[in-house]
Amino acid sequence: MGFSERSAIIREIEAYRGSRVLTYVMSDRTGFPPGFVLPGQNAQLAGEAIYFIYEQLKNIGKVDKLDLFLYTRGGEVDSVWPLVNICREYVRQRFSVLVPFRAHSGGTMICLGADETVMSECAELSPVDPTTGNQFNPVDELTRQRRGISVEDVTSYIELAMDPSKRSEVAGKDQPEFEEDRQHERILQAFKRLSETVDPVALGNVNRAHTQIRLLSEKLLTLAANGQNLDIKRIVNYLTKSLYSHGHAINRNEARLILGDRIKDADDSEQRLLWNLYKEYAATLLLNQPLCQDAIVQEAIANPNRVIALNGAFIETAIQSTIFKSHFTLQPTQQIPANIHVQVPPGQPLPMIPGVAVNVQYKMIDLSWRANEEGV
Repeated sequence: MGFSERSAIIREIEAYRGSRVLTYVMSDRTGFPPGFVLPGQNAQLAGEAIYFIYEQLKNIGKVDKLDLFLYTRGGEVDSVWPLVNICREYVRQRFSVLVPFRAHSGGTMICLGADETVMSECAELSPVDPTTGNQFNPVDELTRQRRGISVEDVTSYIELAMDPSKRSEVAGKDQPEFEEDRQHERILQAFKRLSETVDPVALGNVNRAHTQIRLLSEKLLTLAANGQNLDIKRIVNYLTKSLYSHGHAINRNEARLILGDRIKDADDSEQRLLWNLYKEYAATLLLNQPLCQDAIVQEAIANPNRVIALNGAFIETAIQSTIFKSHFTLQPTQQIPANIHVQVPPGQPLPMIPGVAVNVQYKMIDLSWRANEEGV
């Protein structure tokens, strides 16, 4: 399985839909135990991919109908607007997004900027409420990594402080001004408690992200309105707030209730073609094969310093393939207990000691987008 097989299916989609197809597929391969990730194992929407998308579009040239075949769990919000705009620069009539399975978070935002979104039977969109992160976010005590902050978690916390059912009975119905003062006081206290746990600068970043995501969603919807009478405020509120869970999967029936005629059901032929193409990518990216830490440890012990390659994403047309790929070496290490003494001849590596836990360190060689010269 490789690019030649995917190219053949891309050509079938183009022939059936009378369009040109650009694919953007990112790995969401899981690790075991949960949280185990190696470089290049996963990929997300990111700004550096725009260059390679542009190069692919230049080779296609301006076309009447452009289809973006998309699989992603999300990524950088800032990458969505330039991606949608560069695609629309190369289309004269209709820009469509084809969703075989998952187009979550930032992927859903890309769909907001399309003239239509064609969804397969198991296609999923998702809410677009972002999780923010910067150097001021709280540190997880177990992983020692900075935790992301969900924008809607913060706004929901403030709404909880404003909930009328939590108001003190001291404020009577005949004292609205007193009740309002009490509400302001509760909000101030809520902010005070929150800022004792989360750095105020991180909270400021949350507010910026909240404003940005709403403005960007409105701009994307307006970009593709084409005279349609859309209730943009309602759509944005639904996707950023009303669903409450960022992991909620929006199927095509629910998506149609939100976005109306912009959502199209894949017909039988489209369903078959979209799913066949997705399966080719899933097989190449090993999406259904979790990357197991124990297997990696054993591989590192058996073949120390062996170069490992992982495929993370593809940007493709029927005639050109670009791959996001990592190359690195693995080196097994052990923390020798103080009560164990090991004699090692000069110039020889420390041997693996049975019964002592083995950790693996990696050394990056390369992590980048490149021409898929091997036809993976």
